[in-house]
Order: sequence, then C-alpha cells, then structure tokens
Amino acid sequence: ATQEGRYYLSCDRVQWEEVHPFGVETTSTKNILVVSGTWILTGYSEGFAYSSDGRHWNRTSYPVNEGDYSCSPTDDIVQFEGIWIWRFLRDCSYKYTKKGLVFDSEETGSYRETVLFATQSLDSPWSRWEGTPNLPEGMEVDALRALPGHHSLLIFCTYNWIYGNDKKKTELEPAVKYFVPGKGWRNCTWEGRMNQGSGVLVTRMADHLLCFGSNELFRATKAYEWSRDKDSISVRDAFHLENMSVFWHTSHSKLLLSQDGRTFADLTLEDGCWNYLCANDQGLLSVYSPNSHETWLRTGRWRVQPQH
Repeated sequence: ATQEGRYYLSCDRVQWEEVHPFGVETTSTKNILVVSGTWILTGYSEGFAYSSDGRHWNRTSYPVNEGDYSCSPTDDIVQFEGIWIWRFLRDCSYKYTKKGLVFDSEETGSYRETVLFATQSLDSPWSRWEGTPNLPEGMEVDALRALPGHHSLLIFCTYNWIYGNDKKKTELEPAVKYFVPGKGWRNCTWEGRMNQGSGVLVTRMADHLLCFGSNELFRATKAYEWSRDKDSISVRDAFHLENMSVFWHTSHSKLLLSQDGRTFADLTLEDGCWNYLCANDQGLLSVYSPNSHETWLRTGRWRVQPQH
C-alpha cells in the first residue's frame, strides 16, 4: 500500500500487479491485517475491505449509523466460534464533584467504552454482540485478542487516568479478562502487571500461548492462567513458517527465531531503518532506508543450514 492509496499484490515479491480493494476510490488504509486467512484493509471511515486471495475485494457494511460520531472503530477484528467480532469505542459520561474554594460543583467527564459488534459473515449486516463486556465505570479496553487454538478471547483493560483523577481514586488496578461462552467475561490469573496498550501480541506455539507486551512475555497453557517469563522480550509481530517462527523485535533491526517458543536466536539486520516488515516461507519483505535520502522495497531469502 502507498501513502496515495494505491495497492499492489505479488506472489513472488518480484512481479507486482495493482489491485483495487476500494473500487475506483483512492483510499488510504490504516492497517493491513490477515485474520483467519482473510485479508483486511481498515480505513478511516465506513466499512473495511476484505479478500480471501488479495485480488478480489469486497467491503463490509458499517455497524454504526451515519453521523454517529460518538462511536468509532478500532482495528481489533477477530474471528471467534464461527463469527466475526469488531471492537468499537463509544463515548461514555460520568459525574464527579469538583472541589472549589467556596462552593463545590457537579462536573461531567467521559471515557471510551468498548462496544463489540458481530456478524456471521463479512457480507452480512453487523449487530451488537451479546458478549460485549459490562465493565466497571471508567474502565477501558486497550485490546481485544482471539486465542489461537482455544475457544476464548482476551481483553486487556485499564482505568482511564483522568477518570481516576476526577474521582480521587488511586488504587484502580488493570485487568486481563477471558471470555467463557455462555458465562461471559472472567478475570485471568495474571502473574505481575503488564504494560499492555493496543500493541499487545498474542500467539501460539506448540501447546502453549505467548503474550508479548512492552518488554514482557507471558505464557499460558490455559486461557485463564498466565505466568511471566524470566526473559524480557518485546516484539512487534510474529510470522509462523513451516519450520520455525519469526518474531520482529521492537528495535526494528533484529529478528528472533524460534522453533518451540521457549528459546530464541537473534538475527541482526543490516544497519538502516526497517519498516513494515513481513515474512513467509519465501523470505522477507520490508521497506528499507539505508539513510535519510533513500528508501526502497527490500526482499531477502532464508538460507537454512542443518546443524551437525
């Protein structure tokens, strides 16, 4: 994708063809996702574009009424139990008392409440999902993630700091919750506090789950019980290949390679600025800038040597 809203597809990283996810429109995208084998391009308005092959595209409907500016979409789109779930943020107000020198006043503040919309198929209308979490006042959802290989979801929650300040509440603990079909959201057992935010990455290797936060790694074999790893690891993305998994480090200039999710080998990239990196069994693809004056699309191949 280019900044001008043009899109190109390649099967070999050498020959490229232009595709038109948004029809004749020239529309910039916020993010490119692959969810359960479906390509998704999220935009800044209306519904996102989706495709099963990268060539033939459709656009999903938008679940919010036109002109409703109190509700805005996120890029949290997951598939769970055969349905698609899309996370939105809606303005939610609260009352608090502001102390004055002579008189106190009743004030109104707001925070971002999460609303989940669901559909059986991306070409069908969306409706509010019955599993939308009912959280305490002031608590916001930073991220929604599906758990690979488990019939569950995770949400990472923190309290809005302005809400805590307005309400004079100092001990508002964050929470990580998992979803149980038919029973709703329950608190996870989470060893320690996680610096989470919207960049949290959840994936699976072998029989265990991995959750990467800001310089932290948590592990689990069950959706509800997580323990902190002794090593501090921070990654931007994960790519599972046939014989190994590739984790792109947040430094942008290093890859972590693993076959079991427990031990990681470092692969340092050439000096320069690496952005929008992705990997598959063919090799690597990245926007690379060796200096401030040059930028190009760079590819690389894997060279695997067996150990003797």
